[in-house]
Amino acid sequence: MIDTHAITLRLTGSGLSTEEADEHRDHVAPEALRPELASLEARLPWRFAGAMLAQTLAMLRLLE
Repeated sequence: MIDTHAITLRLTGSGLSTEEADEHRDHVAPEALRPELASLEARLPWRFAGAMLAQTLAMLRLLE
């Protein structure tokens, strides 16, 4: 879970106004990240399977 309050505090501590910090915080809210996370979740099993295949092939070559 993303602590949006902590993000706002950090941004206001770096000199932004509360309104500006809230605008920036909204860009990293969980709702904004859901499409990207769904895309990563869809690709992860294929990357894992590819890595496992590559590792298996490398081990088979060592046994030859």
